[in-house]
Amino acid sequence: MGIRLRRRPGMLMPAMEDTAACKGMDTDMFFVGEMAPQAKAVCGFCPVMERCKEWGIRHEEFGVWGGMDEYERRAVRRADARLRLNQGLR
Repeated sequence: MGIRLRRRPGMLMPAMEDTAACKGMDTDMFFVGEMAPQAKAVCGFCPVMERCKEWGIRHEEFGVWGGMDEYERRAVRRADARLRLNQGLR
């Protein structure tokens, strides 16, 4: 079973919370590993999915954010780090 955390008010940027597809939902599904497919399905219909994904990549360690789980976000972070390293940026 995955780590169980709750999204708290303010965890998303305020402009996102008002229009996010997950607003008002039981957020356990976004933090329980076997529920990831259902959580990602909610994200697929969300008008702020891209902003949420960017937020998740920058700030969140666990759960589904913007349709990406923690493993997918870690892969993006590693790829970004390799790119910056290859370009001589730190």
